[in-house]
Amino acid sequence: MIVHGYGGSGATHWQRWLERKCRHLGIETHFPNLPDRFAEPKLPAWLEALERTMPVISQSTALVGHSMACPAILQLLARQSNEAGLVVLAAPVTRDEMFPCTRHFWDGFDPASVRGKTRRIEMFTSDNDRYVDTGIAQRLAADLGAGFHIIPGAGHLSVAAGYHAFPEVLELIAPSR
Repeated sequence: MIVHGYGGSGATHWQRWLERKCRHLGIETHFPNLPDRFAEPKLPAWLEALERTMPVISQSTALVGHSMACPAILQLLARQSNEAGLVVLAAPVTRDEMFPCTRHFWDGFDPASVRGKTRRIEMFTSDNDRYVDTGIAQRLAADLGAGFHIIPGAGHLSVAAGYHAFPEVLELIAPSR
């Protein structure tokens, strides 16, 4: 399941590229349109939409999120009893002052609540992302037991930053395909 952040992901976003690549490889792919993505998103509505799209998470499930989708995916995992195979967190929003509506997406989240609920977590961020505090992201990755990858000069890993493809994520989902 590929989960967009605030505002969604247009046709030239790396998430749409990933969706096309996965489908081409025969990988069942879900890309839900979440409610209020252009207004003030509400975590309960996003979680309901995600649970409706992916009612059963299993060890063969990969969850890929960008920006505000990252805390939503982690909150979803915390509510699950099953284990996911892979979680990819790209540019997890951490700066409340940049996106005040993200504050409640992290409310009550405890990294311990997702330990043991995924085989692997990988986090990607940039050294110049104005929406992500790299130090906070790195501590979160450590608390989650996640791999942590900094991509120099990649901004928010979005179309505005020139991110139209993300082969590193495809390689995690479909190694050497």
